[in-house]
Amino acid sequence: MSETRIHVPPELTEHRVLAFANELDTLLLQDHYVVDLSAVGHVEPFGMLVCSSILRTFVRKQKERGSTFTAVGHTENSYAAHMGFYQAFGLDHGKKPGEAPGGQNYLPISRVSVKDLYADAGYRPVGEAIEREAARVSKVLLQQTDGAAASRVRYALTEMMRNVVEHSCSDEIWYAGQCWPNRDCVEVAILDEGVGVRTSLQRKPKYRVNTDEEALRLAIQKGVSGAVPDPDAVRAAEYDVWTNAGYGLFIVSSLCRTAGHFSIVSGDACLSTQGEEINVKPTKFIGTAVRMKLDTASPEKIDEAIQTVIPDETASRRGKSRLPGGSV
Repeated sequence: MSETRIHVPPELTEHRVLAFANELDTLLLQDHYVVDLSAVGHVEPFGMLVCSSILRTFVRKQKERGSTFTAVGHTENSYAAHMGFYQAFGLDHGKKPGEAPGGQNYLPISRVSVKDLYADAGYRPVGEAIEREAARVSKVLLQQTDGAAASRVRYALTEMMRNVVEHSCSDEIWYAGQCWPNRDCVEVAILDEGVGVRTSLQRKPKYRVNTDEEALRLAIQKGVSGAVPDPDAVRAAEYDVWTNAGYGLFIVSSLCRTAGHFSIVSGDACLSTQGEEINVKPTKFIGTAVRMKLDTASPEKIDEAIQTVIPDETASRRGKSRLPGGSV
């Protein structure tokens, strides 16, 4: 019987996990795989979320082809177990996704059903249900509901979750987060296993994209990934509040570029921005994952970015209470 050992990286960071995805993609079909988790130490929200998705997809595909799996070393990292990392890719150890309630400044791997969001919205726009979920996540991470930082994080989370609901054709949204008060920063990762950015953009005749890198570069530009009206809204006027003109990823990437770090991965590419620098790395990922890392100690930088990137008509429709820095 042919067997191979899969060594999960010791650090679940963006760089290590993207490389790990490439390694899995080159593995030949085997009768049996041993997933070695004994080296797993430092974990971050984005790396943990993407790694669990990569393993979940790989295990499912190989099992469909008749392969079997065993895992070793998964009892070594109690934090990863508590955060739901192991259960997220099908290993029966530790907390299940969303089981841990979250604690002081962290949010474990969690998932929410898109169907449940629509049910929660009822006859109102689904954007309102998304905003409520984003507010809950923001409160867990920052331990507060008022103030500039909470408002900005809540707004960015809403835009990221909206992109999943409006464009991915995915049934679920996966997310995880961590706030580091001593470093004055918060990181949130949002992931779906839907059609991916390139397929989503190709549905619009005016966009001709041939590669995943091209699609990611286009997706963060102003006015590209616009939403369609919510068919469940009661009145057409309700559409205007939650339908943007393609500013979701543009706004979030611009805010993070000003005061933080932004990454988006889909297909065979990961695009990262920090300041004016844009880097693209090769990887393999089914769906779309977004990383938002924001400097909570630089409100003046973010406020300046908000005034620059959010169009006046969007501000007037959504209202100050829904904009970063506005009152709740």
